[in-house]
Amino acid sequence: EISWEGLHQRPQHLVHALAKRWTVLWVEPAVMAKRVSFVPRLVEPNIYTVALPVIPYNARSPLVRSVAKMMSRIPLVRMLVTAWQRSILRKALETPGLDGKGERAFILHNFHVIDLVDDFHPGVVLYDYIDNVFGFTKMPRHVEDIWKRTIARADVVTVTSPTLARQVEAHRRGG
Repeated sequence: EISWEGLHQRPQHLVHALAKRWTVLWVEPAVMAKRVSFVPRLVEPNIYTVALPVIPYNARSPLVRSVAKMMSRIPLVRMLVTAWQRSILRKALETPGLDGKGERAFILHNFHVIDLVDDFHPGVVLYDYIDNVFGFTKMPRHVEDIWKRTIARADVVTVTSPTLARQVEAHRRGG
């Protein structure tokens, strides 16, 4: 849920380190206030960005947030957004420079894309849980289910605080 441009935080620093050895595709949300590209673009050596449409749960506008939450309760809406994301990501990974035959790793900061992961057969899935998403705004019940699936699917989960570690541990241990 973080754009490449703007304030560089932990995720961008991690990508810079990875890009010293591998090619990285940074997937960012397509937001209304920003010009986006649904095709990869090289932004730094070994770093490409591409935008995916998202359900704007955390939009700045309260009206947009309300409509997003209401519409996302409809499974068909979520399925259509995921299908659109899958198509964009599949095409992005066919781009020269990103179409490598090596093993892929997915590092997720946005747990909403977990349903895309297995389509691309990653060797490892890391979920970097950097903010308590449930602490900012009330989310629909299905969002918590997606988060729990992400916790269960990830091979590795990293956190940024003891509070987040306790949240994750409760679900990683099945309790």
